[in-house]
Amino acid sequence: MNTANLITISYWFNQPFPALGWIKWTWVVIFLCLVAIGFVLMLIKQIKIKDKIIKKIYSKFANLVFFTGIFGLLWMFFRQERVPLLSMRFWLLLIGLVFIFGLYRVLRYIFKRLPAIKREKFERENIKRYIP
Repeated sequence: MNTANLITISYWFNQPFPALGWIKWTWVVIFLCLVAIGFVLMLIKQIKIKDKIIKKIYSKFANLVFFTGIFGLLWMFFRQERVPLLSMRFWLLLIGLVFIFGLYRVLRYIFKRLPAIKREKFERENIKRYIP
């Protein structure tokens, strides 16, 4: 592959040839692993996690990974079937960008929003102690 193609619009909006051999199976295995990881995280969240905050984190991450894998598998299916609009390369780029944005949102929730929620809960409990 020529890396100069990555900066041309026609590369991203042309219909690619169906993937063959190890490239096809590599993409399929990656997307199936994402689906499996998301499914396992959903099961762990339902069965073992009791804390609501941790459960919400698991839920956010599991949904992100699961649906990224599903949309990736759909893209691979459309690519292999040569569907004109739905098999274009920009869908893969869009799936990757949405995954990165979703991961950013989950990490922002963990490191920024969660401490604020805990601090607010602690302050509320302190105030409740003094109010009859």
